[in-house]
Amino acid sequence: MNKKMNKIENITLGCDPEFFLKNINTEEFVSAVGLIGGTKEKPTDISPKGLTGYGVQEDNVAVEFNIPPAKTAEEMIGSISYVMDWLKKNKLPGTLRADPSPSAEFNPKYLKSKQAQTFGCEPDINAWECCENISPSANGNWRCAGGHIHIGYNNPNLDTSLQIIKAMDLFLGVPSVLYDQDKERKKMYGKAGACRFKNFGTEYRVLSNFWIFNDVLIEWAFNNTLCAIKFINDNKNFDKLIEKESELIINTINSQNKEEAEKLIKKYKIPVPDFNKGLRYKSVNADRFYKAMVMENEENFAAADQGINIDEDRNRIRFVDVRQFEEVPQNIIPDEVGEPVNDVQDLPAWDREIMQAMEIQQRDLLPQRREIRIRGRNIGFRPV
Repeated sequence: MNKKMNKIENITLGCDPEFFLKNINTEEFVSAVGLIGGTKEKPTDISPKGLTGYGVQEDNVAVEFNIPPAKTAEEMIGSISYVMDWLKKNKLPGTLRADPSPSAEFNPKYLKSKQAQTFGCEPDINAWECCENISPSANGNWRCAGGHIHIGYNNPNLDTSLQIIKAMDLFLGVPSVLYDQDKERKKMYGKAGACRFKNFGTEYRVLSNFWIFNDVLIEWAFNNTLCAIKFINDNKNFDKLIEKESELIINTINSQNKEEAEKLIKKYKIPVPDFNKGLRYKSVNADRFYKAMVMENEENFAAADQGINIDEDRNRIRFVDVRQFEEVPQNIIPDEVGEPVNDVQDLPAWDREIMQAMEIQQRDLLPQRREIRIRGRNIGFRPV
């Protein structure tokens, strides 16, 4: 095989993530059937004027959306942000919000419809075994949500697509073990090598939706996909190398073995999310999932906005799955209402004004499977 002929070029990345809806009053997962509209065969087009490729639909009891192919991480972040904002403004009533859980157990009353009992997915492929995976079934009350990545490239072919999926298992599937704590989804689907072949390239189906709610993780997923492809292009003996590590990669992903994941990350210098990059607070560490200032409620931000009239993009809020937290670091939570966080004087002027304008209260760590609201800089956190 002539490797020069197979160099992977002109790469575009897209995604078709899913998420569940939760009632903010009852904390109950709610079916999306009849609320969103659109189907896999005919999604509802929500593209802004002059653009194409943005669509929303119902998939079983989940919300699914599509974005156009992106050539940069910023484009992907912007597209996901647009869809999330559109859904919140146009489809989600005040009592419902997007929930970041990769899997959810539903009350049987939401699973009685034919749609709730139908998985629209055709079987996907195991790239390592080159065989068809068993399709997930609708038995039981659990449902899962994917965060699949679509990879387009010049002259797509089966051999190259298989290489891409295997490399993505190393560069995304392995490190995802450290950040996606969900245990239920892989019982249904999303094991190592899960993929589909497309006319534009391939679809990587291993990841859950854990990365779509956090712009640092969106950027990481985008960039690590490019790293995986570069790894293929730079290694003439890629097939032999990846085959040598195949058993370890597969077992690490399927058993969610964090210790082995860390060894592979170190061995291959696999980039991990840089959570310090987009945060305001210099005291925040990145050694666990995501640590940031815990805010009391949205009204704090609204009050700050009204008081100092800051730009909207500098004051956006998002949900983060608190299941990833082991603790809230005390050095980034004020002891008293109104006390600024550590290193506040080192923040930009507008940051200092915001921090001093808001009433910030220390609070207990929220129970597991709840969400917290955090504030970020540069990455553009947004409502979901």
